[in-house]
Amino acid sequence: MPINFLQLLQDSWNFMRNQRQFSAFAIGMTLIIQFAMSNITFPISDITNIDLSGVVLPSILIGLANTFLSALIILNISAINNGSFKHFFSHTSTVLSAFLGLIALSIIGVLPLSIGAVLVISQPDNPVFAIPFMVLGFYFIVKFYLVFYVYLVEKPRKSIKDTVAFTFQLTKQKTLPLILLILLASFVPSTLMSMIEKITMDISFIIPLVFAAFFNVFATVLTFRFYQLYRKL
Repeated sequence: MPINFLQLLQDSWNFMRNQRQFSAFAIGMTLIIQFAMSNITFPISDITNIDLSGVVLPSILIGLANTFLSALIILNISAINNGSFKHFFSHTSTVLSAFLGLIALSIIGVLPLSIGAVLVISQPDNPVFAIPFMVLGFYFIVKFYLVFYVYLVEKPRKSIKDTVAFTFQLTKQKTLPLILLILLASFVPSTLMSMIEKITMDISFIIPLVFAAFFNVFATVLTFRFYQLYRKL
């Protein structure tokens, strides 16, 4: 049975409407991280003179905080779905126990693309060696899009190796609906955010951040509900 994306969008919106308190708190927490990230500038044009303590370390810490919050939101959505939700931070210990695994999975997922990007930056006149890594990187991004959900939602929790194997098996011959999800959950919000930033750039810098936080939480709800249907295909 094919996934009805219009119904999926409607169900995700209804979830956020019905769970207003949770949604508002999740958006607020995400907004804090978005605000912190917006205050960090990364001088790509002068990458050799980066102030590690002033840029890289805060970026890493905020990235870790974002991973922690994303995992917490996923587990809370799962708890709401199961009727076992208590409060927003009730799954903190679960996230902490899974945190190193989530970081490892994140590194595995972005490693090929990161290598390709480094090769492009270091050898801009000869990008041939970077192409295989870039292609493999985009392939991994698609394949690994649901890996957090597999690692956090599946019971009992799988090992890193089994999570990767399960994720690849899950997406085998079912790539099209996954690509459609990525377009809806990542590409469309990014496009909308670019438009919102252009419209509001002379009004307030906080407005785009609020929209970004909303889109982030909505995309998490959408992806969770997609995952429930996708694993049954």
